[in-house]
Amino acid sequence: MDLTQEEMVLAGLNGKLAGANQEAINQLLAREASAHPYRRQFLERLNYMPESIQQELLTGRLQMVDHTYFKTETFTGSSCDVFQEDDDIQVGVGNVAKSRLEKNRPFVLSAIQLLYATDAADAVANFESVEYPVALKRGEVSFRYNSKDVLEKLPVLGSFDPGLDGYMIDKQYGLYELKNPKVMMDDRIEFAVRLYAGQTLGANAHAIKVHLIGTTVRPF
Repeated sequence: MDLTQEEMVLAGLNGKLAGANQEAINQLLAREASAHPYRRQFLERLNYMPESIQQELLTGRLQMVDHTYFKTETFTGSSCDVFQEDDDIQVGVGNVAKSRLEKNRPFVLSAIQLLYATDAADAVANFESVEYPVALKRGEVSFRYNSKDVLEKLPVLGSFDPGLDGYMIDKQYGLYELKNPKVMMDDRIEFAVRLYAGQTLGANAHAIKVHLIGTTVRPF
């Protein structure tokens, strides 16, 4: 499979294949024919990751693992920038520090989940996701990686919220699966939610939680 030029730029890659590994990668893909789509998406992009990662995965020193990066952020006013450059990792609140993913751990982003909560006092500490309010459904989401747009002003309604199509039993609420999964390294990530002009979420405390869902590697 070939990546688009946009994917290579987003991932900070030069698009050169490590040809010596191609046969081994093809064999691995064949063995993983029935694997979950997210896992296959990682393997299909393996040629565009550092050759050291390819070698360690193919020789069994690394393994593919499911992974979710997440961050919870208070939503005030008419907009929310979720990942901040002064963020620290905090249990239950977020596992992304300084708005960057972990070093030396290529990550293929396959899906994004947007969750919302409200509370009379502290929506972050007491986060319990509920259906989006109307003002949020009318909003837009933008996601940038390495200063390039991954999602640009994507409407919440019909993307993260099912809208008129209704809810799907086999799909989690707030889940958006990328049609073009992204290879991500440790460059900066930005995720913003903007409401329709003049609208807010109301007087209570509000928060949103973003899950970046995909596959990465860890040592055995």
